[in-house]
Amino acid sequence: MIRKSKLRPIKLMGSINRDDWPKIAQSDPQVLLFNNNKKFLVKFKNNPQGNKMLMREFVCTSLAAHIGLPTVPFEIVNIPKKFLLKNDLKKYNFTPGNQFASLYLDNSMGLWFKIEKEQIVNRSILAGILVFDFCLRNIDRDESNILLSPMEESTFFINIIDHGNCYLNKMELEKIMDEPETLELSNVHKWCLSMLNDEKELTFFLQKVLEIQDSYISDLIDSTPADWLISNEVKKEFYTDILESKEVLADVVKMLSSYINPSTNNPS
Repeated sequence: MIRKSKLRPIKLMGSINRDDWPKIAQSDPQVLLFNNNKKFLVKFKNNPQGNKMLMREFVCTSLAAHIGLPTVPFEIVNIPKKFLLKNDLKKYNFTPGNQFASLYLDNSMGLWFKIEKEQIVNRSILAGILVFDFCLRNIDRDESNILLSPMEESTFFINIIDHGNCYLNKMELEKIMDEPETLELSNVHKWCLSMLNDEKELTFFLQKVLEIQDSYISDLIDSTPADWLISNEVKKEFYTDILESKEVLADVVKMLSSYINPSTNNPS
């Protein structure tokens, strides 16, 4: 499922993290210019979060795109040792080879300000973000990984990034079912719910997730680059977690539906 990328790194543009600011991204991603004259945000092998994070990023981003969520285009790119040495990237302990690279959107911004329903060009996908995040237990959905791209007449197109911190756990989902008070909604998830009109928007994406073929999930996981050194045991566990999460997703969506309140779109 991975096409051999024709992209070659040309120049290091800089790090997402700054020395004078708290670390934004734990994996120390770098912005690189490639031979197609486009910038990509690159997450490297042997980053502080480990290579399993790269597997989750690759698989979960692919699944999100598969059900029609607006993910940023990505490629698996080869970064040679020579480039790492030339740009002093070895100080991060990165290793050469296959890396996860997503297109860097210069003109986009995080969800840092109030936005009305009418301003969102692709508002319907907010229900998909909710369903997908809760299926994969994405605990990292915050204002920085909902990207707003400016459009005409003060409208915005939403893209989503960062799926490396999906921690799948059926037992955790079952606990929420037994103890509804343990359901934790991030500010972004509250905001997404406030933008919905009715539960049908959630059930639409629920069906899309449930229709993902098990074989497609298995093939995705198996196509993880070999030099990420993900063991068969870890791959099997990841595959099982996704299937088990799908089993209880309908109940989770039913619970989420009770939080829909279209009369407000400014959650605290």
